[in-house]
Amino acid sequence: MSTPPPLSWRARLESVARAPALVPALVLSAVAWVFVATAHALHTGRLPWSPPACGWAAATGTPCPACGGTRALAALAEFDLVGALMLNPLFAALAALVALAFPLAVVDAVANRGRATSWLAAYARGRRGLVWAAALLALNWAALLVLDRLR
Repeated sequence: MSTPPPLSWRARLESVARAPALVPALVLSAVAWVFVATAHALHTGRLPWSPPACGWAAATGTPCPACGGTRALAALAEFDLVGALMLNPLFAALAALVALAFPLAVVDAVANRGRATSWLAAYARGRRGLVWAAALLALNWAALLVLDRLR
């Protein structure tokens, strides 16, 4: 079995432009950057309103799985990765991954000669994706409860 001849960089870039996984990755990446910018604007007082207080935290005295998410995004906008992870590990990690979705998809398409593997869709499909999402949410909530006790 022979290997195909190597493609020139121009041919690789042209094949990348036709890769179907790039469009959703670009949209996800753009949405993540908008969320990060909005959270930063909220926490620097550049918007005339503030996010609502958490009803779960007010009622129970413990953080909900999403508590600290807006503050984590604002910390990411200031490139404070450690601070973002301390505020809400799941939000910080997902926002960083989704913000990098487009560059990662381009690298994947170049490495695979334009046949971008739909790694994002592979994890989002079916029960496996739901199980992973539920497990990550539970681990995030446990981390927030521990971090809340340490404060």
